[in-house]
Amino acid sequence: MDLSSRQLLSECDLGNLLYEDKAPLDPKDLPEPKFRLPREKQAPRARTLTRWERFAQMKGINKHKKSRKVWDDASQSWKPAWGKNRVDSVKDKWVLEVPENSDPYEDQFEKLTKARNERKAKNEFARLKNIARSIKKGQGISPPVGVLTESEASKNALTRALEITKRSDASMGRFSEDINETKIANKTELVLLFLSLLYSDTALLHKNESLFTRCSYT
Repeated sequence: MDLSSRQLLSECDLGNLLYEDKAPLDPKDLPEPKFRLPREKQAPRARTLTRWERFAQMKGINKHKKSRKVWDDASQSWKPAWGKNRVDSVKDKWVLEVPENSDPYEDQFEKLTKARNERKAKNEFARLKNIARSIKKGQGISPPVGVLTESEASKNALTRALEITKRSDASMGRFSEDINETKIANKTELVLLFLSLLYSDTALLHKNESLFTRCSYT
């Protein structure tokens, strides 16, 4: 029924300010209600993918969980595959073979340690480049990451989203579980140190510092 027909069927009592609809609508025909709550800032955006994540997504490489323990034939025991007391630790190698094309007086242990430190520095540099790539040019730190989909979710992203959610309630996290402030402070100092290398403008650095203090909780 169109609007003009409904107006003809309806009756209005101006004395009592009463409006009666002769053809009421069935509540089942009404659309689902929608509530739009205003927000101060824009909705969080998804985290920018790293170079390896983009490459793995393009090639269809799926991440498989590796075993934490590996068998060491020398000590006849299970040892961590990485980290402290790992199986290929320099401490476990009491002798190293000298290659034919190298200097026979070169310290192979020092060479092995130096190569491992270079790999660590390379990985750290790649991690900082991923942070710089996620920061938009001319803007501070990107908005906090929300809860991602199941295919895009990772342990770090979900942990960060959980900590942000704790501070997003009506009490601003006052009645939520306590958060490790020491861990937050340490990570804040590291990111601010990296930002000082990116930006030479002092005013912009202070702006990013205040923004990071307000919106970063992991």
